[in-house]
Amino acid sequence: MLKLPKSWEADPDREKLLALLEGAARTLRADGTLRVPHLPLTDGFKSALAFARRCGKMRGGLENIETLLQREEAGFIKLAARGQDTRPQALTRILVVSDDGSDRFYRHCESLVTRYAPRILCVRLALSSPALGETFFGKETVVKALLVEQKEYVQRVLKGMLLSS
Repeated sequence: MLKLPKSWEADPDREKLLALLEGAARTLRADGTLRVPHLPLTDGFKSALAFARRCGKMRGGLENIETLLQREEAGFIKLAARGQDTRPQALTRILVVSDDGSDRFYRHCESLVTRYAPRILCVRLALSSPALGETFFGKETVVKALLVEQKEYVQRVLKGMLLSS
């Protein structure tokens, strides 16, 4: 079950968002068990992602994303060892993946989402990796995975999913 950030508890669009994400959920890959929303790149969604990119809150490339998540996890482990468990228990990251990845790529995504749950939501876009890369990083850039970080930008992207949906 997806646990939205606290800011969504009283949001009037909360149920609409949950219905959108659940209604569009399918397995990430043919033999997979992880169900993720499969969404089109609507204007509102695209605008919110572009804003996160302009503000430096988007990372591209699955290896870069994994490195960031590993560093964050190491920090949480160090804080927990000092008695300060600050690990987020709700959604704080959105992993956006293209629609043309290999089975191996999607297995890797499943592994990351499972390992870093509940703070990461994976969304599979109905968009190829060349189109995804060009849209957010410029011409002739192929990107299969993007990560939106920081709660306020995640909130904006979630709101953007609802626009033109």
